[in-house]
Formats: sequence, structure tokens, C-alpha cells
Amino acid sequence: MRFVVDLMLGNLSRWLRILGYDTIYGIKDDDELLKISKQQKRILITSDRNLARKAVDVVFIKNGLKIEEQLILLKKTLKLRIPKEPQLRCPECNTPLRKAKKKEIEELKERIKKENKKWKETTNVYFCKNCKKFYWEGSHWRNIKKILLNVANSK
Repeated sequence: MRFVVDLMLGNLSRWLRILGYDTIYGIKDDDELLKISKQQKRILITSDRNLARKAVDVVFIKNGLKIEEQLILLKKTLKLRIPKEPQLRCPECNTPLRKAKKKEIEELKERIKKENKKWKETTNVYFCKNCKKFYWEGSHWRNIKKILLNVANSK
């Protein structure tokens, strides 16, 4: 499954990427969203009723739902697979992540120490070649896993 998400659902687009789904986000023009959805065979996810009426393959998400509720809705509506672990796609730019090299991890550790932050040893550090950002299993990772587990276990 591949998605294109309207601007009102930026947090959801990040979560779909965390789940490993190829997700386009940041398109301002409704006609462009519809075009991308149709041409690239992507499911349009929107909270704009008028836009939803114009689309063929669409999921409407009403405003005010929390991220867990949005993911549960997609799980039920699309039979969306919810992994219990975050996947390897950059939540910022949608680029597949790669495992960081030892040298990069050492440089990251030094940078964090210079910023007077604590580095907790972790075995998994990932790198986005497009954003030049690193991702690792910190406290935020535990929070992500908790939400994924709640969504995966929902009925």
C-alpha cells in the first residue's frame, strides 16, 4: 500500500512512514493530490470532505481523532498491517533508512556528548541519506512501540 496524505494530516503521514509505508506528504494543491493518487495508484488520506468526494481511492479521517484512533481507523478500513516495531523509512522525507556505519555512530555519540546530552548505548542506529538525520532506539522509540502495540491489538 502506498499513500498520499493531505496537509491537515502531517502527523499521520509521519506515522505511516514509521510503519514502513511509502507516503507522499506536503502537496498543497488538491488537484495535484488527486492526480498523484490516480497516476501513482496511491490511497488518498484526507480530512477534507470536498476533496474526499472527488477522489476514487480515498479514506476520510474526521478532525479531532488522536493518532492511535487514526491508525485504528486505517487498520479497520484498509486492513492496514501494523508492525509491532518501527520500520525503516524516514518519517521526515519518506526515504528508506539504512543502518548507520560504525564511524557515523561514533561521530553521533561525540556530537550528542558535546550538546551535553546523554548517549544511551543502543545497537540500532539508522541514517537517512536524504535528510542526513540519525534515528536510534531512545525513549521515543519505546513510546512509538507502545502506540504500535496498542493499535496492533485493537479490534
